Amino acid sequence: MGQAAATVRTSGACRTGRDRLVQLAPFRQSVDHRLPAQEAFSAPFFQGLYGLTLSPGKGLLWYTPLFFASLAAWPAFFRRHRIEALLAAAVVVVNILFYAPWYLWWGGHSWGPRFLVTVLPFAALPLVEALAAAKCHRLVAVGVAALAAASVCRPVPGCGRQL
Repeated sequence: MGQAAATVRTSGACRTGRDRLVQLAPFRQSVDHRLPAQEAFSAPFFQGLYGLTLSPGKGLLWYTPLFFASLAAWPAFFRRHRIEALLAAAVVVVNILFYAPWYLWWGGHSWGPRFLVTVLPFAALPLVEALAAAKCHRLVAVGVAALAAASVCRPVPGCGRQL
């Protein structure tokens, strides 16, 4: 215990000394952490909302057609897993609403909806119910398989593209 405490005190003293050294005039650097004026939540909200969800250029439904099956299965998922369904929907909706007014809502020169990649696991949770329904109904199985194939094939052209 004594050696660990001495190590913590020594590392704290080193950090404090380093911080004081950096604050000296010859080492001081002027760093402005504010965003430039153009980087703001300044885009028209509904333009970003449409663009992130439905547009053929960057829309989540366009680049991940399997999300249609997820939307269709959400009510059944909600009936069986109420808390998880609400959490998944909240994560997806909050992210979309957050990035819709961002000046660069499309994510720059990337393939697909770059800012929404992190919500895809949450958007996929209701697919559990879609797959359960696919076991019982052949038409549902064909539809889910077609949407899954489209979701895999859609981003392929962008894989070899240099941006």
